[in-house]
Amino acid sequence: MKLFQEIKNDITDSSKNLADILRRTKIIASLLKNSALKDWIHRELNGYYEVDEIEIPKYRKAIGQNFGDFSGPFGSGLKNATIPIIVLPELIQKYADKLLFRQSVSELQSLAQSDSNSFLEKWPADLIAYIQHNVTIYEDMVLIDAKKVITKPQVHGILDTIRTRLLDFILELEESFPELVISETDLIKIPESAVTNHFHTYISGSKNIVNTGSNINQKIDELVIEDDLSSLKNVLSNLGISKKDIEDLENSILNDKKPNKNKSFGSRVSSWLGKMTEKAVSGTIEIASKEGTSAIIKAISTYYGIS
Repeated sequence: MKLFQEIKNDITDSSKNLADILRRTKIIASLLKNSALKDWIHRELNGYYEVDEIEIPKYRKAIGQNFGDFSGPFGSGLKNATIPIIVLPELIQKYADKLLFRQSVSELQSLAQSDSNSFLEKWPADLIAYIQHNVTIYEDMVLIDAKKVITKPQVHGILDTIRTRLLDFILELEESFPELVISETDLIKIPESAVTNHFHTYISGSKNIVNTGSNINQKIDELVIEDDLSSLKNVLSNLGISKKDIEDLENSILNDKKPNKNKSFGSRVSSWLGKMTEKAVSGTIEIASKEGTSAIIKAISTYYGIS
């Protein structure tokens, strides 16, 4: 498919506008009919201004560096003095300790292309007023202004991460479905669950995608594809299972006979599950799901096509 190749070429060319690349990727997301990919592209193009903090990707979060201007007696003062977070009330600490990059890709690109090496995010006036009346940061000094500092390398890092994750997604989709990505009409044949799995693995980077309490079975049904070992391994990795344990399971699956529908697992897979249960009970492993080992069993059952 020509569009895939054009996007790959542009992603690896740092002179190409990332917002334009994302707009063209919207065409692929539409053909794939994948809402997760569509939503991600929409937010990257329009910013994360209207979403809760939890919905902002980790690559758009950083530790805040805070500086303030202070006024003292007899005309004394401090300019751009560090604000130690430890002296602040807990609620203000939570604000000061983090940077959230809600800007659209176009806004971030404008920052990256500007002449400045750093940018300022001013503290809200009500926080400054609260500190003036309730907190002493420097003795005999009153805070009159505060800001967080954003550096250009941080902005470049976000843009580079978006490019890399999008490239990984496209490359892996091509590798998984080489016969289906050569034409627009065939893209719709790629299972939506496979696209969603690739999205969470290579773009959102969510290691807790299956940690959804009562919705665990539904999520695993979406992410694990029958007879697709790679999708099973991805989900188990997201659940916190080690690479070595996943390799042991893969060997067990390959050496066991495939169970009939609604039948029990083979002896090797059953033995592996027993070991995982022992590890979970002893605390050797911590499964990233409220459902514990039931989530692992559900993933393997889905791989086998057992309802």
